[in-house]
Amino acid sequence: MSGFEVTGIVLGSIPIVVSALQCYMNGLGTLQNFRSYKRILKSLILTLKTEHVNLQNICEKLLTGIAPQTRIEEMIRDPFGDLWREEEIFNKLRLRLWSSLQVFDDRVQDMREAIEEIMEKLNVGTDGKAEWAESSSIKKQFKRASFILQKSNHEEALTRIRDGVSALQRLAVLNTDLETQRKSRSQGRLNKLVNGMLNGIYHALRSTMTCKCSCLHDVGLRLTPPSRTVVPEDDDDDIIKELQFRLAVSYLTGSSHVNTSKQWNEVLLRSGDNSKMSTVSFTAQSTCTSRKTVGFAVPSTNSSTNSQQSQTVIIDSALSNLTLSTLRTMSEPICSKHISNLCEAMQTMGKRKQGERCGHIQHCYMTKTQKYDVYTLECLGGCDEWSLVPLKQVLQDPALLYGDKLRLAWMIACGVLQMQGTPWVAGIPRSEDIFIAQKGGVHQFQHVFVLRHFPEYPRVNASVSPTNPFMLYLGILLMELILGQSIATLDSPQTQALEPGLPRHILDYEAANQLLGRVMMTGGPGYYNAVERCLRSDMQIGFTKIGCMIKVGVIDLSFCSKVYHNHFLIDPIDALVERSSPGYHEMRTGLRRHVLNEIATSEYTKDITWIFTDAREASAAGEMGVKDYEAAARKRGVSFISIVLECEIEENIRRAINSKRSQSISAKLTDETILRPILEKETIYRFENENELVLDVTKLSSKEAALRIKEHVDRLPACPRKSERLEELPVAPSGSLIMSQKTNP
Repeated sequence: MSGFEVTGIVLGSIPIVVSALQCYMNGLGTLQNFRSYKRILKSLILTLKTEHVNLQNICEKLLTGIAPQTRIEEMIRDPFGDLWREEEIFNKLRLRLWSSLQVFDDRVQDMREAIEEIMEKLNVGTDGKAEWAESSSIKKQFKRASFILQKSNHEEALTRIRDGVSALQRLAVLNTDLETQRKSRSQGRLNKLVNGMLNGIYHALRSTMTCKCSCLHDVGLRLTPPSRTVVPEDDDDDIIKELQFRLAVSYLTGSSHVNTSKQWNEVLLRSGDNSKMSTVSFTAQSTCTSRKTVGFAVPSTNSSTNSQQSQTVIIDSALSNLTLSTLRTMSEPICSKHISNLCEAMQTMGKRKQGERCGHIQHCYMTKTQKYDVYTLECLGGCDEWSLVPLKQVLQDPALLYGDKLRLAWMIACGVLQMQGTPWVAGIPRSEDIFIAQKGGVHQFQHVFVLRHFPEYPRVNASVSPTNPFMLYLGILLMELILGQSIATLDSPQTQALEPGLPRHILDYEAANQLLGRVMMTGGPGYYNAVERCLRSDMQIGFTKIGCMIKVGVIDLSFCSKVYHNHFLIDPIDALVERSSPGYHEMRTGLRRHVLNEIATSEYTKDITWIFTDAREASAAGEMGVKDYEAAARKRGVSFISIVLECEIEENIRRAINSKRSQSISAKLTDETILRPILEKETIYRFENENELVLDVTKLSSKEAALRIKEHVDRLPACPRKSERLEELPVAPSGSLIMSQKTNP
């Protein structure tokens, strides 16, 4: 019996003891000699009731997020019910309690024994009835009753119960707080084991599928989300023995090339280390519906697949069907035969019993030979009945409902991550490399595959590339799925206008970034967060070196541009007078106009693009300052481009008070008490014309923001020529004036 079932017994037993004590109290009320014990009984009852409520709270804490909300109250009210014995709930509780599961069991068992001791001393039966609670019975057994009703007689058991509840409470709180990180570690460990096994299966298939057939064998690995819970006490070898994979193997029938037809047999593949099983029985695999880290809540659907013009093997990775209970020994152990040619073995598989072992395929790695047992399951029929269709062709299928998209997204995300770095995924995941099963012309959306072709020769692994944005393209794949279109058809004119020399993944990142708003509206916040994490995970690393990446095709203007910081106008005046002095603002205005006039009229600066930074509020004074910049551009006869940078207040303050911000210019405002009211009340002045760009930089690095500004400038028709390279600064055509306004002074 598990500790959770014992918890249910303890929850049910405490009220029985309380009920018995209540009976004793009622009996004592009529006896003058025993009235002094009534206070003791009240104390016992109150103590037990308190610990009972605490234990209920612990159970609720453990069950929240694990058991359905509609069942938690029922499970607490019915501690002996079947819900406590459900395997799914037990596995989730096992993950939550992590390595403290045994301690939890021991504590609960000790509490149960303490409760049983109290029940025995009080002569309480399992039905909750006290054998001599009536006043006449107590009077007859005066000495025995006097001994039983003494508080000291139960103190040790009560202490054990109190200590047990207190310990369980600490375990529940701490383990629940750590659950998120543990889930990641558990999933990472399982993914590593599955990843290694998938590598071995691939190489075992390569060694056994060396036939001279006229058509290649297409091998598809089915993607299914994991449901196996891995905790520190689990042994890797035991986990591997539980992994099982389904293969749907196609083969040609008929004696001549003219009369051949393709048929499919489904087989089961599992580790051959424990090869004392000649026959297996299996249960239908159910897809896990619980919410995971990427945040997809997925309902149920059904599935099928479209074939290539070749013989095909489909591996159904039972990454979610990892329970050993689905495999049972059906006959006496026999020796496993090595299958040297899987193509030939398919010809006789239809004559075997369902679940019968056909032999094993193997992969020799260094000095170790890894075997994988093959079991026949069923005949799937011809390729006119069962086939595989690329996901790219299915995206716009009207039958692909919102629930189907969520389920597909969850399966693809989990499965592709488990295959990362293996030969099953060539470099980066794309919608044309993912396949959906089709049966009888109907798409079976819960059956998802990736394909390989056998015989296959060693390929150069795409991961050796210095830039392999795997997660970026997984995010794009999920984005295409929820929007129902490939990114090529969704690409915006703004992205298409980017420099053609940029790396492909930079262009795709920019295209995907502009579609995040649509993802939020279509998929919801959970889906949006999952996609955004995928997009950012690779690019966060890349953008720390954005200058290097953009050098490929975006031009450096450092030789023909200058930044005129607003503090170049503020600091000289601050050195002369205080900001509160009369005439301070007039002095600043005079200096600004003098500088702008020199820039507008000087022959020495006519080929330089000037970039100004400032913060002007939407007021008469603010408008006057902004118009000075515009007038200088007009006087010079060049383009004037306004850039307004917005940022959420808390992030803005975090950046503004950073100590590094004031290292170069001491007059920068870093006092939060002054800055916050400014950010909350003031509004930045806007020109609201086609040359103006309003950019939210809350989640952008300076390099990302610079790239967006560069794109905006390049799109403007007034620009005489395109810029050539970007390092740190926003860019513009030669001779232009750019004014960048930000929301922090």
